[in-house]
Amino acid sequence: NYADTLTLMPSGYFDLLIAIQQDSLLQIPSITSVGPAGFKTRLIDLFGKTFEQEDNLFYDMMMASAYIQQINEGYILTPQELYQIDSSFKNKELRNYIYHQNELKKCSNRVGDEQVFFLPFDKKNETIVASIVDKYKDKVIIIDFWATWCGPCIQAFSEMDQVKKKYAAREDVVFVYLTDESSNRNGFQEYSKILGGEHFYVYKNQFATALEQF
Repeated sequence: NYADTLTLMPSGYFDLLIAIQQDSLLQIPSITSVGPAGFKTRLIDLFGKTFEQEDNLFYDMMMASAYIQQINEGYILTPQELYQIDSSFKNKELRNYIYHQNELKKCSNRVGDEQVFFLPFDKKNETIVASIVDKYKDKVIIIDFWATWCGPCIQAFSEMDQVKKKYAAREDVVFVYLTDESSNRNGFQEYSKILGGEHFYVYKNQFATALEQF
């Protein structure tokens, strides 16, 4: 069952998967040295008689936990590895969780000033972008539409970071991050503290209208 797999990641099941990988008798290689294909091939060699299908939750969870363990130890995934992950995981929640943890690790050393606005507009007001623009009158405003569950959005933070560095000395440029109630609040708060800039957490109808307009 691929439903709600993320509940397993912070649990004892994650520790069990790491213990299996670290068992010297099994000789499971580092996933960052052989890639997801090589890692999965070794898993199939070991557990193929147990699992009839090569695409199953156990293999995905093993690969995800291997990547998370590497990230926890300070490893930053390369663009090539991110591409391999994108094409190797059947479960998009696990893939996006890896993206999320990797980006948090990358951002951990660049904590910035931030302003956070939770549901700042009346729910009936769907012209929120106009309200945001009015708030930063006479400034250049760069708005990033994103969500905590969106892997590609999180990956794009690194690209946006280059733009932010370019205009770091400009007081007339402001970076605004816009998401809605579909985003996990704790995840939203984590990123707002790391990224800096102005962060708006709005109602779903407001976000949907903003996407249609822009």
